[in-house]
Amino acid sequence: MVHLSTEIIRPYQSLTVVPKKIGDSTKYWPYFKDCVGALDGTHINAVVSDDDGVAHRGRKGKKTWNVLDACSFDRLFTFINVGFEGSAHDITVWNHCLTVPEFRFPHPPPGKYYLVDSGYPNTVGYLSPIKEKDIRTHLPEFRNGPPPQGMLELFNYLHSSLRTTIERCFGQLKGRWKILTMMPQMDTKHQLAIMVATFTLHNFIRLHELDIPIDSGIEIEPRADYDLFNENRKAVMKEVQLNIAKEIWNVLK
Repeated sequence: MVHLSTEIIRPYQSLTVVPKKIGDSTKYWPYFKDCVGALDGTHINAVVSDDDGVAHRGRKGKKTWNVLDACSFDRLFTFINVGFEGSAHDITVWNHCLTVPEFRFPHPPPGKYYLVDSGYPNTVGYLSPIKEKDIRTHLPEFRNGPPPQGMLELFNYLHSSLRTTIERCFGQLKGRWKILTMMPQMDTKHQLAIMVATFTLHNFIRLHELDIPIDSGIEIEPRADYDLFNENRKAVMKEVQLNIAKEIWNVLK
């Protein structure tokens, strides 16, 4: 199953094509027409000795693996990396995966981007929520409070709503494969293999549900992106962010 992962965990539609979930939706079209998917990290239980426990303890104090994932809007994982301990910062994991060509990360084409949460930089290829004081950014904040207030919150509401696709992927994965929340005692090599196998099986089942041939996946060329934190790139994406917010506001206010 691990050997099959590179054949099954990858994009199944060109990243230049508008995803059906966006193209067919008056809620997201045309505002997010250049979005290719969502990217986020999730923590999966790790079973390691106390000597190794410090490196694996995440923000909540539990021993975990920090797993970076990207997904399409039909809930297929298009990229995973399972090798980082729970204490690794999300940005460190993200930066490493994008700058090592051998990981074959499916980089967005020019003008396209992934949705990311507020823990990641807003830079070319990666669109985060608008982070301003007293501005809500996450969907639960909107569900438990008044409707979006103003242009920036309206953008964040739609951004968060669309980005929940990856949260649904995580929820479905962990709900189906209980071993991810109750990892048995075994060496780390086998724990990593189990994680890869469950992501692969998730995609295998989902491909069958969608009637997508397994051999129709897109080949990813090894490539690195070393310029993620360039201030010019951040400025470009800030303009994209605000232009989308203005477009949404002009239509929906």
